[in-house]
Amino acid sequence: MAAPPRQALRIADEIPMAEAVLLGMKIISIREGHIDYRVGEEVFIVCLEQGWCAVADLVCSRHTTLRHVRPIELFADGFADLDQALEALRRFYPDLTLDSEVTVVGWDHIRGSSVDDFLGQR
Repeated sequence: MAAPPRQALRIADEIPMAEAVLLGMKIISIREGHIDYRVGEEVFIVCLEQGWCAVADLVCSRHTTLRHVRPIELFADGFADLDQALEALRRFYPDLTLDSEVTVVGWDHIRGSSVDDFLGQR
């Protein structure tokens, strides 16, 4: 039986967001819709525009609505509160509302040459 395809998360081409990911400070992403990520497996985290890719361990995946994303999850994704999250996420998901279905996906132990190169430049 063939192995399932590798999972990937695309990160937006925004310097603060990319830096937070590579520094291990942003460890969660809120995605529109209910997506079936496989916890316990590795995930590629990529920024195509900046040309980097890293690997991390997928540690959580939770289906909920944006309204029910926990404050600690908002903080781990770089948001101060739900209003800030809604405003920021609408750049990527224009029809998003507080009642929209979302997946909260989290990772740990980000690694790879892109991370090493980034940390070496600091």
